[in-house]
Amino acid sequence: MASTSPRQARSRRHWPRPRPGTGGSSASCTDGSIVVIGSALGTSIDDDFRTVAYASAKGALIPLIRTAAREAAPRGVRVNLISAGLVSTPMSLRARTSASVQARLPSLMPLGASPCRPEEVAEAVLWLLSPASGRTTGAVIPVGGGWHLR
Repeated sequence: MASTSPRQARSRRHWPRPRPGTGGSSASCTDGSIVVIGSALGTSIDDDFRTVAYASAKGALIPLIRTAAREAAPRGVRVNLISAGLVSTPMSLRARTSASVQARLPSLMPLGASPCRPEEVAEAVLWLLSPASGRTTGAVIPVGGGWHLR
């Protein structure tokens, strides 16, 4: 039998007790929208972007959000994912400054042939959080200039 350390026991005493009817959750949520940021690399393979752990983690988000969307829909909660392509952020600096990637941008991202601006991803998030997307749930929304078209 596993023993519980005093630190674990102390922290468990402070956990909120589940509310009746919440399926064990300590909070009850009705109406709202959850947006998860994923990556086009979660569903595609590319020689210039061989990031197995990153791609695997981002790919696993798709069944996660779909399951969450199905569970949350009866309570009016929408769960969706933005699948971002190459975005101009510090994380993408290596790719954005690579001559070989720059040469391939027209085929990687045919709509615009350049990395997305963070604001473009944010605009899609805002739409998913707004009432305008009130009937959208379990969706994977690509924001990647056509990355998914290859």
